[in-house]
Amino acid sequence: MSERTSGCGCLKGCGIGCGCLVLITIAIVVLTTVVAVAPLNRAIESRKVLDEQFGSQEAYCPAANGVPTADRLRAFITVRENLGPACESISDIAEQMHNMERFDGQDDVSKVEIMSQAMKTSQAAIMIAPALADFFGARNTALLEAKMGLGEYTYLYVLIYHDQLIENSTEDGIFGGESINSRVQAALLEILKAQRNAFSGAAEAPHGVTALDDEILAMINDDSRIPWQDGIPEPVAAAIEPFRDELDRVFCEDTTAIELQRNRRKYLSIISE
Repeated sequence: MSERTSGCGCLKGCGIGCGCLVLITIAIVVLTTVVAVAPLNRAIESRKVLDEQFGSQEAYCPAANGVPTADRLRAFITVRENLGPACESISDIAEQMHNMERFDGQDDVSKVEIMSQAMKTSQAAIMIAPALADFFGARNTALLEAKMGLGEYTYLYVLIYHDQLIENSTEDGIFGGESINSRVQAALLEILKAQRNAFSGAAEAPHGVTALDDEILAMINDDSRIPWQDGIPEPVAAAIEPFRDELDRVFCEDTTAIELQRNRRKYLSIISE
């Protein structure tokens, strides 16, 4: 018959004292830093090249009508396909963290099971920073290969995965947190303003301009809103629809909070914002 302990203080009940927990925490921090250095450097350098070639995220200007072309949608799909392994790594880590959380609130838990899951969770924790660095590096490299800037990727992402973003949003916001929301939303707002400016001199300027003005105003008044949150324009939806199955196939729910983040270095760590 297996030994049992209460959920509260389960690690201490397994013979892990406070001193050992401190040492384990320090070891995780040190190992994480060492393992993350190489992918961190690659992610930082690739972001610099991306910005140099295509401009900053907020500098992107869509077509006046906002409709993505078939070749750009295919390029987007290629980027998403290249991100598959990096997305899978982050999903594996998220799943392990979720496995450990299931012990919370349980009154009767096997010590052996707790120790096994604690070890797996520690290993997953060590890999969080490297996995994030790998993701940003893979994303930046895939964008460079597709000749697509982060701004265009951001614009397409929120249009293409409009429904998924809203469906998976939390009380902290669509992109997983107020600070993240406000920065990404500010970039998206600038993108829509650039689209509005593109109407000047365009032959089809009268069509859709009122709706675009209304959407810009709605985003100004709500700093957690994504473009066309109440429904994307019909011409945009029609352009995306033929690619819907392929686009849904390469969607990764576990990375929605970081997909559109800029990565930068802060001391020996990677910062997303």
